[in-house]
Amino acid sequence: MAKQAQEVEETLGLIAQAQAEYERIMEEVRGYCQKARELRQQTDELRCSGSTNPQEPTEISKLMEQADYFKHLAVQKDGHPRLEILRHIDSLA
Repeated sequence: MAKQAQEVEETLGLIAQAQAEYERIMEEVRGYCQKARELRQQTDELRCSGSTNPQEPTEISKLMEQADYFKHLAVQKDGHPRLEILRHIDSLA
């Protein structure tokens, strides 16, 4: 009986660790998405500013590239790593 209780306790600990890892991954994904949104917002603000600065198109392009990069990171992290941790949680339950 004590051995069974210890196994249950160990399993619950593993599930808690896996859930914490899942939350860490999701927080990272949210951070990447937020950064991409902020960069796109900066891009929109530049476009709407009416500035005649000849560097503006280059700056807009750089901001869009950075936004795309962060979106790509979010998609990558939201894919395989998230699914793997969910499978791990499933296998423990």
